Amino acid sequence: MGEAIRVTGWTAVAAVALLAGTADARVVANVEMAETVQVEGRQLRLKRAALKEKMWFDVFVWGLYMESDAKTTQEALAKPCAKRLHITLKRNLKREQLVENIRHTLGTARSMQSEEMRAGLEQFIGALRDVRKGGDLVITYVPGQGTYVTGQVREEAFIAGKPFADALFAAWLESNPL
Repeated sequence: MGEAIRVTGWTAVAAVALLAGTADARVVANVEMAETVQVEGRQLRLKRAALKEKMWFDVFVWGLYMESDAKTTQEALAKPCAKRLHITLKRNLKREQLVENIRHTLGTARSMQSEEMRAGLEQFIGALRDVRKGGDLVITYVPGQGTYVTGQVREEAFIAGKPFADALFAAWLESNPL
């Protein structure tokens, strides 16, 4: 009987430790997305996370982080706050597949139709390379600076200013509303 109590006690301790370890993360399709991230001294909270599927294949898990608590797309774009789109691939993708998908989803959005936005999109696309399963693509807007493209990329990209970030996040939120 004493042995069973010790096992139960250790089981309870292990369960509490496990819950404490995952309390600050959200799991989507076996991918952990942190509830908060730090960007340039700013704390961003995970606003939404989801799995993107194509036919019956899991393609990627994405998380949208925001510094402020916006309830609509317009509110999210209007606020001068840091934003991050974190994408974790669930399968290997060739650069050509990424480029085709980005051109199809972002390139056709109304917000990306100006010459300036298309130039920013091409700079973004130029940073891409093949991404392996589990690899990350991270797009971060920092107010007063611009948009950074990091993660599993050929080279990190930076697009100055807020207009490209607004166009990119508007295009994303158009098909993935808050």
